[in-house]
Amino acid sequence: MRQAKRKPKSEKIRVLFIVSEIAKWKEQQLYEEMERSGVFEPIVGISAWNKLLEHLCSNEELEKVHSRAERFFDRLGDRHVRTVIVKNGKRVFLDLANFHPDIVFYTEQWGLCPRQKPYDVSKYALTCFLPYYVPDFGFPQFDCYQLVERLSWTYFCLGESWVDRYRESLRFKLHLDNFQITGHPALDYLVQNRARPPKENYVIYAPHFSFMPESKDTSYVIGTFAWSGMAILEYAEKHPEVNWVFKPHPILRSKMVEYGFMTEAEADSYYSKWSAIAKVSTDGDYQELFIQSRALITDSGSFLPEYGATGRPVIRLISKYDGTFPPTAAKKAYDSYYQAHDVGELQSILKLVVEDRLDPKSEIRLEAVKAAGLLEANASRRITDYLKKVFDR
Repeated sequence: MRQAKRKPKSEKIRVLFIVSEIAKWKEQQLYEEMERSGVFEPIVGISAWNKLLEHLCSNEELEKVHSRAERFFDRLGDRHVRTVIVKNGKRVFLDLANFHPDIVFYTEQWGLCPRQKPYDVSKYALTCFLPYYVPDFGFPQFDCYQLVERLSWTYFCLGESWVDRYRESLRFKLHLDNFQITGHPALDYLVQNRARPPKENYVIYAPHFSFMPESKDTSYVIGTFAWSGMAILEYAEKHPEVNWVFKPHPILRSKMVEYGFMTEAEADSYYSKWSAIAKVSTDGDYQELFIQSRALITDSGSFLPEYGATGRPVIRLISKYDGTFPPTAAKKAYDSYYQAHDVGELQSILKLVVEDRLDPKSEIRLEAVKAAGLLEANASRRITDYLKKVFDR
């Protein structure tokens, strides 16, 4: 295992964050904390598409994704580099050593690019895993078993109950033993600003893509779009007095067509109807959007804990095909949300929360999300302080 090397005070510790899609960028608060410290030099490494999805993204599409990401990080004021380039019509996966990192943060675990895996990177940098999502259901196959999770030097975790779950899940399996309980940076901004009144009073609808029970893999069917997608659009059209935000999962539209739920024309029409009545959000810079909202309607896993940090009402759409029960670490918080299993329940809750602006579950929800560790800020500072001490040693 590579050890951190003490660096002269005149040299900053270079940190490279690997990001494949801007919708998965949840480390902005950590980036800014490192920048403020004067000790670190954070850089975003844009891989733009992971190896598993390479065949789905042409070189022309890759350039669009790259360019969009660069504009996004320019707007945030973040330094960035491309870690995947196209040369003579072929995709080239760059050796991360070219960027001279002391630390490499992996923010997702799927299909890592060649020459950029923890086994290769650990020869010259410390490797850290910080998931792009705040833990939701605690699936071992998602949270623990992937290569990047098993081989990274440190895994930064939300809380002790999650560490216990991960260690229990990984008994008798090759895995790192360096779990650090820090909280998640994605919650920092939400917790720090949750008391600020939402001027825009948005109601956000954020549908997930995993809504088809016909899928061969039924291990993750949390989406409810098949019964809720049109119902919520029709409700929104009848209530133009509400300041709506439509925030679909980035691949929802493609899955609607792939699953045969809608034709290309019907999918275009669905999205166009939302564009006519709502603000449409598709990138990862949505913390302020959450703070400017008064309620969230979603079946998307990672938004359940994230939005819980605002203290505001969550309307959780539940799929009848989802046999997953959140672990103890999350279950109490999720059970404190408003739950809709069908259109009838949904309409009743929408009238209560959206139309009448009532929130009878407020106190029990705040107690539950606090107990789950979702109201603790300063994860970014904890991670930064921990890494400082590592290099000081």
